[in-house]
Amino acid sequence: MSVSAPWEHGENTGKQLNKDLYRERADVLREWAGAEILYLTIFNDSSILANGVSVELIIPRHKGSSLHVPKNKYPEEPKAEYEPYDRLKIKGIHSLNNLPDLSVSSDTKNYYINWSVNRLQAQTNLEADGYVLIKTDKPLETQCTIFCDELPQPTKTTFKSNPPLGTAIVSVDELSDESYYTSLRDKLIMDGYVIRVFEEMLNEYELED
Repeated sequence: MSVSAPWEHGENTGKQLNKDLYRERADVLREWAGAEILYLTIFNDSSILANGVSVELIIPRHKGSSLHVPKNKYPEEPKAEYEPYDRLKIKGIHSLNNLPDLSVSSDTKNYYINWSVNRLQAQTNLEADGYVLIKTDKPLETQCTIFCDELPQPTKTTFKSNPPLGTAIVSVDELSDESYYTSLRDKLIMDGYVIRVFEEMLNEYELED
């Protein structure tokens, strides 16, 4: 019995070259480029405990729209080289400990995103664990409704999503080139979103120190 893997040994580095690098980068762009990311934060600005709190979003569905739940708040970063056992690490443990608290469903007319918060202390905020990528080829409006036992009626607001300004055709050579891919990624994924996210993470890390 033999086991094969889609990479080969890097010269004198002890690492393995990723022969699927351009495919993985293409998958990142296919998933993230042209999308808008939606992440939810709710704040209880009252002086009492809020009970029965939930959030529902309704997004119109049409042929040129799609909705996807990514693994993280930022896209994966395919590596040109891997340590020998990088790809053999168990990925399930992390996901089991961090199950998204957003439920997503759809019918022929709409996508539905539901977030069950339940209780929220006074003057505190909470961010949902899950994120949603929205793609559309025309402007659309998302209706957001907040339910709470203490509210006389649900609170409603609207978010707008817009289509990307254009399309990009990328070659295998361009996906394989580190500097070109990085520049393209930063341009196509929400105008520098990846850089902004990592700067935020760095700032949070420095504040914790």
